[in-house]
Amino acid sequence: LLLIIPKIPYIYIGLTTLIQGDNTSLLARFVKMKDAYILFTQSPLFGWGPAKGMHITVVDSEWFLLLRRYGSIGMLAFLGFMFYNNLRIYLNRRMMYFRDKELYALSMLAIAYSLTLFVVMITNNFLSGYQLLLPYCLITFAVHFRLTQLKRCNKI
Repeated sequence: LLLIIPKIPYIYIGLTTLIQGDNTSLLARFVKMKDAYILFTQSPLFGWGPAKGMHITVVDSEWFLLLRRYGSIGMLAFLGFMFYNNLRIYLNRRMMYFRDKELYALSMLAIAYSLTLFVVMITNNFLSGYQLLLPYCLITFAVHFRLTQLKRCNKI
């Protein structure tokens, strides 16, 4: 990986300017994150809601966007949703492995996808960027649907 990065100018320049503290894209994102955090502190429990007309600035961090829009309660709901999905898959992983290899593979993909989100959401928008949300929802739905079917048939 270290040998490949210098050959990809976009990534190399981005990392170099990041290390030097001159990455204007990242610095602008930090400013918008700070603005979102200030708005969050004004309504920390429920946030401001979607209010697109009220908050016209884009926040390139889903974490800060969630806090600004939905407050602590919304953030806890989101984390609860992610935790529940992963916990249900994790608790049933062994049974899925022995009973349905395809379901097991799909469930591991769902966990990997959701764990990646926690990092991606630092500088990108996942929930409001529908191109990333749709595959996650489809994968998660397929896993939970198939898992429910297997439980009803007493195969798990």
